[in-house]
Amino acid sequence: MNQHVKHLFVASAIVGLLVAGAQSLLSGFLKLANAAEAPIASDEIDVSVTTDKFHYQIGETIVVRVTNPLNTAITTQDQRFQCSIIELEHRSGSAGEWTEIRNCFSGAPVSEVTLDPRTSTTIRLESGGNMPGPLEPGIYRAALHYSRGERLSLASGNLLVARSEQFQIE
Repeated sequence: MNQHVKHLFVASAIVGLLVAGAQSLLSGFLKLANAAEAPIASDEIDVSVTTDKFHYQIGETIVVRVTNPLNTAITTQDQRFQCSIIELEHRSGSAGEWTEIRNCFSGAPVSEVTLDPRTSTTIRLESGGNMPGPLEPGIYRAALHYSRGERLSLASGNLLVARSEQFQIE
């Protein structure tokens, strides 16, 4: 009888350990599943600026998408390239410096533009025509200067920049 009781006790202990291990494993899987469903913290993701292509012919429309994946609004200003919120930068010079191209001659005052949380905005820019004329062939990128929140803050550290990959106009 004692031998039988010992085996029964050992078997019960093993079953207890297996159940406890399974519960711990299940708890870990549930935490992982819940973390996957939770929104990513805003510090881990960034506002993005993308173009629909990497090569354009003069005269083609450049489609720029600004995506705000944050849980808060972002604010920028208009009256940039073609009176939009997008700053167009051209790489020039022997050192490849980036210079801003401004061609908004609307006469309207600069105004703040707020982009809602978790939204995308599409801006269409023309590479040909418009004052002061078509863009010259070269390497460009689109940029968005913004701050988090519903008011633009130009204070040091509050003004952020999101830039697209380079693209070429031929």
